[in-house]
Amino acid sequence: MAKKAKQQEQQPTEPEQTVDEMLAQLTKKNAEYVVKFRRSMKDSGADDAKETAELKKMLPEMLKGQREGKPAVQLFGPAVERGNKVASSKTAVDPIQQQPFWISTADLGFTFLAIFAVLYGLIGSFSKVSGSQGGGFASLVIMSFVAALVFTYYTQWSLTPKGERPKFWFIAIGGIILIIFASLASSYLTVVKSFLTSPMNNWGLFILAVVAYGIHYLLKSRYHLRSFFAPLPRR
Repeated sequence: MAKKAKQQEQQPTEPEQTVDEMLAQLTKKNAEYVVKFRRSMKDSGADDAKETAELKKMLPEMLKGQREGKPAVQLFGPAVERGNKVASSKTAVDPIQQQPFWISTADLGFTFLAIFAVLYGLIGSFSKVSGSQGGGFASLVIMSFVAALVFTYYTQWSLTPKGERPKFWFIAIGGIILIIFASLASSYLTVVKSFLTSPMNNWGLFILAVVAYGIHYLLKSRYHLRSFFAPLPRR
């Protein structure tokens, strides 16, 4: 008995099959089930990662049932209902959503700073007025990071379960106050003459955009942050 168990332990395990390899082994009926299931998940807003993870769990069981003469609908129920149910289920852990508030704010602030610097630089390049007509460094920083603060807070608010969220009017009033503060501060800085408040020339703005985007890239790579342009996960 012990010898037989030892022989079984020494037998090489079969390599795990990929999703595509398992899909190729399905019968026509089961393949049609998977097509309907995937379409249902897409229609319900699930992303590719969630779809692939679910298929990795379903397909081995589906192939086993296939060998026993059990169709997928018998194992998992109707494809459309299964897809809707899986798409609406919450994942246990989403590391991207666990990032500290201030790291996400800083990352988005540098993103906005790069965008604003490029926009001011392009406007200055095509403007008929020569000279330094771009925004000042301090004004750009204030606008960028106040906007980042508002956007990041709203994003985290929208990802919070409805019963635990602060009231929306509180978010709206706070955002308006911050925007007014940023506008007043930027206007005040235009009359202050210093290196940080004086309008930057076009090349200075483009260099600032490159530096800001580089910092954004480092933060995104270091902390695996979600892109600002990526769709929010459904709740």
